[in-house]
Amino acid sequence: MAENNYKQESEDFVDEVNKLAGGKLNSKEDLYRIVEIVIANNKMDLLEELSFTSKFTSGLLKIAKSRDDKIDQNYLETVKKEYLENISKVKKLLEQVLGYSGDFIKEIFKNKFLTLSHESLNNLNKLCDDLSWVKIYLNDLKRGNLS
Repeated sequence: MAENNYKQESEDFVDEVNKLAGGKLNSKEDLYRIVEIVIANNKMDLLEELSFTSKFTSGLLKIAKSRDDKIDQNYLETVKKEYLENISKVKKLLEQVLGYSGDFIKEIFKNKFLTLSHESLNNLNKLCDDLSWVKIYLNDLKRGNLS
């Protein structure tokens, strides 16, 4: 019975995040799995850190990808360095979350998000975008902006 509560609570949480994101989550099912693991193991602090770091990382990537000639080259190099440091931190935090899951989920996430490939990095960046919405949602909850 308790497992079903985690599942329902996780589904409700991700549904609310998806509403906030205007239905534009990239990896809703993967986000659901992360949230379910976190809720089942009482590790919301880990989700908060993961979502904070992901939001910061997504912002850095947007700056790094911008083709604005007004951005100083030294600043851009600093942003790229910070991005690499923070994407590594996101990976470590995700691995921490996965430490509470079964081998099947670990293997799926490892192959999809944590391998050294262009596709995996692209998937991880999209997951960071989704986790950015989690951060916004958690902030709104703290401020009482949601019902």
